Amino acid sequence: LDQLIVTLFYLDPLPGSTEIQVSISGNLASQSTLLLGNSFSFTFQTLNSSPIAATFVCGRVFASQQEEMDDTPTASPVWLDIPLPGVSVTMDGPTNDVSSETDADGAFVLGPVPSGMFFVHINGRLSPLAVTLGGIGAYFPNVGKSWTAVAGAMTEVGTIYLPLIIPGTLTDLNE
Repeated sequence: LDQLIVTLFYLDPLPGSTEIQVSISGNLASQSTLLLGNSFSFTFQTLNSSPIAATFVCGRVFASQQEEMDDTPTASPVWLDIPLPGVSVTMDGPTNDVSSETDADGAFVLGPVPSGMFFVHINGRLSPLAVTLGGIGAYFPNVGKSWTAVAGAMTEVGTIYLPLIIPGTLTDLNE
């Protein structure tokens, strides 16, 4: 259809692992066309949000910090992986009650989680290293990621890097 956009607003959360079919019938109009008596339908699958026993994901969260270098023009920058303790890792879901916190080595284990794809939020704002590395007002951001877990197994999701946000780095565009 010519630039036809439909926005659906749900009153309640959609159930996980469910195929949803949306059908629209009647007179449909776009910016340049009126289509009388037509119908349109589509289906989509919601993500699984039900945790499965013995299904976990694990990984590590780091700050990538550039090492202080001397003023030698030929020196290449060296980046250090600094483990971030105190970072919250939370699975998206109806209650957000599946969560973990990174330890002193930046490691976490999250579970039980659903098998297949699901979404998480990695919140570095409470890591005590932000002030140590960047001064008062510095923070590590909250980022979203999608992960895939294997049912009944510990799935390694790898290394997550959070950038250090120094005060004054971000500015309000409305000022």
